Amino acid sequence: MTLRTVRRHGGAPLLLIVLLPLVLLPSVVASADTDQPRTYLGPSYGVDLIIPPTRYEHQSKLWFHDGTWWGLMLQLPGRTIRVFKLLPDHTWRPTRTVINADAADAGDALPDGDVVYVVSRRADAALQFLGLSYDYRTREYTPTTEPVVITTRGALAPASIAKDTTGRLWATFATFTAVLVTYSDMDGSTWAEPFMIAPTGAGLDREISAVTAFDESIGILWSDQGTGAFRFAAHRDGAPAEEWTEETAYAGPALADDHISIKAIEGNPSDTVVAAVQTSLDDLGASPNAPLINVLARSPDGTWSSDTAATVANGNTTPVLQLDETSREIHLLTAVDGTVYSKRTPVDDISFAPGRGTAFVVGDDSDLNDPTGSKQPVNSGTGLVVLASGVTDRKYHHAELATAPPPADPNDAQPPTVPGEFWAGANGSGAVSLYWAPSNDGDRWSPGTYGVPVQGYTLYREGVEIGTTAQTSFGDIPPSSGRTYEYSVRALDQAGNRSAPSTVSVAVPEKKNSLMTNVLGWLMLGTAVMLAGTVGLRRWKLTRDDVPDQGEQLSTTSRPHGVSEPNV
Repeated sequence: MTLRTVRRHGGAPLLLIVLLPLVLLPSVVASADTDQPRTYLGPSYGVDLIIPPTRYEHQSKLWFHDGTWWGLMLQLPGRTIRVFKLLPDHTWRPTRTVINADAADAGDALPDGDVVYVVSRRADAALQFLGLSYDYRTREYTPTTEPVVITTRGALAPASIAKDTTGRLWATFATFTAVLVTYSDMDGSTWAEPFMIAPTGAGLDREISAVTAFDESIGILWSDQGTGAFRFAAHRDGAPAEEWTEETAYAGPALADDHISIKAIEGNPSDTVVAAVQTSLDDLGASPNAPLINVLARSPDGTWSSDTAATVANGNTTPVLQLDETSREIHLLTAVDGTVYSKRTPVDDISFAPGRGTAFVVGDDSDLNDPTGSKQPVNSGTGLVVLASGVTDRKYHHAELATAPPPADPNDAQPPTVPGEFWAGANGSGAVSLYWAPSNDGDRWSPGTYGVPVQGYTLYREGVEIGTTAQTSFGDIPPSSGRTYEYSVRALDQAGNRSAPSTVSVAVPEKKNSLMTNVLGWLMLGTAVMLAGTVGLRRWKLTRDDVPDQGEQLSTTSRPHGVSEPNV
């Protein structure tokens, strides 16, 4: 094959090397499949926490605000949990905001407008509260108060938090023998002494409790493994704090384990409470068809129903629910054999297909476990982001899914950044392959399946448009050989704004009419399409001026799993 050196504006010459002679594909790259999640490798969380930091299904570590995903994540060195921000290049940046300087767990985050409430355990077993307020000027969260100790009780039991319609905050945690509840009418600055709303089990198993707000009530679901039951208690907003109505949500021999994820689905006239729970039947050698993961639903009249989402044979564990208000679907995330799987079901007809589901967060040999999401419902503007822990590599991994085309911002007049590192190569068959580094749509995050993250790119030859793509490469066969062509690429965002062009010139040699050169030319284009279908040419990092004062800046990568950067 004959290769030609190309000229890049503002850069040194590059040489195109064809690596993967695979299949013959068309010269125009197809759009990205927006119905498939894309996984990204995140920062290391080290070995300081005994358990993976995303653990505890009833705790939500993520939330979406001001066009960005945020998370409670561990920063090395030490056991410091701080707020991280998901950047447009799909990497996590630690902010200055420390949640817990000596954490036993990463905590549970409740977003409420511009405020986020967090409860977490310290290493000394104290349950701690911290309120955060968002500053639109700096685009950062800052603590509203010093950390408040709620209680030193609980033997490291993880807590969850909710807020009722009166503005009262509620927090719950379960010990081996009791479900404890506390509340604050002072926006978290002071808390009532925790009190028991129900006993649990026989003190032989660790129990768990989770809280959610629904209608004008607070609901708490907990495990009672001694009797094999999941029980539910409801408290009407404004009623005396100790006044609760108890129900049995699901019960039977070995039907309870310490795994719960609970959500409330808004409805008219009443909400529906849904919860993913796990049984203990796999520990008893039960039939392969016995239920392992169940999704419970509480109708407005207080009736509970159950649907089996995974069996003992499937092996799914650590269930997490995420609601999609755009499609009115429930996403069930579980872990099995080192991968996080997803299943979906309509909100109005809960029924899960058999099997493990579809791979959602993948980690090669990293042995992923313990997915976590957000208490908020997701929609077309947020996409779906799921965070998991790599048990083997001790690193965070997250996946992004565009649940629907994100809406355009009618006030967006800012064009995307100019595509960078634009280069090209031509061979003896007259085929030209073009590559460029991805653009960013300003500083807005967008799911990775949408144009990384702009909507797409428009290609020009000698000033004439020749095609569009959502990827970062393109193949072309110009009308004649033996001359130099000028190619340009512009990025296009959701609102229709176009970036300034990035331009490259390439000398196309005289076409040699041989079978070998024709085959090699098509293979060259096929290689371009293969690489474009998975990742851009190079990692593209944002400039970061707001690095935390404490600790070392973490190194992350935005390259999807299983894809290596091409040699140039």
